[in-house]
Amino acid sequence: MLLRKVRAAVRSGQLSKGSAQQELAAALQAGIISSAEAELLRAAQAAQDDATQVDAFTLEEYAQGGQASATPLRMVLREVVASA
Repeated sequence: MLLRKVRAAVRSGQLSKGSAQQELAAALQAGIISSAEAELLRAAQAAQDDATQVDAFTLEEYAQGGQASATPLRMVLREVVASA
């Protein structure tokens, strides 16, 4: 819903199209979203970026089956929403 507010502002011409970070900063400055909403969007973007990263293993970890210790995205987002 928050991202839709920013996208709608870009589509309507209130904000210039740019990177996600540029649009977020502009939306905050223009008063389209609050600082709390901006922080929530930043945390969600960071969680999404973390979830899409390729697992990296040392040679020893790979030899042992490459057990990843990543936190599932849904759990990260649950924590972000709970802290907002």
